Amino acid sequence: MPPFVRALASLKLTTALLILLAVVLSWGTILESLQGTEAARAVYYAPWFVALQVVFALNVLAALWERWPRNRYRIGFVITHASLLVILAGALLTYTRSVNGYLALWEGEHSSQVDLDTAGGKPEAHATLPFSVRLDDFQMDFYPGTRMPSAYRSRITVTGVDGREQPALVEMNRPYSRDGWQLFQSSYRQQGGREMTVLSVARDPGQNVAFWGYYLLVFGMLVVLVTRIAQFRETARARDAQGASGL
Repeated sequence: MPPFVRALASLKLTTALLILLAVVLSWGTILESLQGTEAARAVYYAPWFVALQVVFALNVLAALWERWPRNRYRIGFVITHASLLVILAGALLTYTRSVNGYLALWEGEHSSQVDLDTAGGKPEAHATLPFSVRLDDFQMDFYPGTRMPSAYRSRITVTGVDGREQPALVEMNRPYSRDGWQLFQSSYRQQGGREMTVLSVARDPGQNVAFWGYYLLVFGMLVVLVTRIAQFRETARARDAQGASGL
């Protein structure tokens, strides 16, 4: 085996990369709680963080190459390492194909045009939804005895390309999903007796891939546990048989 592959498959490198990833993810979570989603995105979508994940993927591939199982007891090793590659593939899809923006609608207005989130002085960009959204009614609840909003929601009508209309409700902590897109209740605006809803819009094709990776990881860990028990029992039987033959 080439020396560089052996070095790349090093368990010490795996441990160091896992620690770095855990530190960065914790940092991103703290930033998100203190400064908002955009601050966290600046970490998660940074080129250096993507490079770190690429190195980790190469480390996993090299480990699979070097330690490819020679017996049935190591199948769990393959499954768990493959699950890590699936999770990283989902992260790559999220990085390259995800869309985030917002859709602002006055009551009675409809649109399928999403204003995308941009940063760094980039020109304004747009995306088109595969359906149209009309705001029928914006509703707000207040804390008793005050004019401070406690919750707000948007009653919308979604029209597909076939012209069929579907009523829907978007509330705080209750998004609306369709055709791979999700609409979240984000904020609102009131002006001249009129009300506007601002819906956050997101599409993340890598999310389901990553979820399948997590399911595969759990399954792989169960397989490792089962094969370890089976290997232990087989070793114990062989030891007992050897002891009995020596008597």
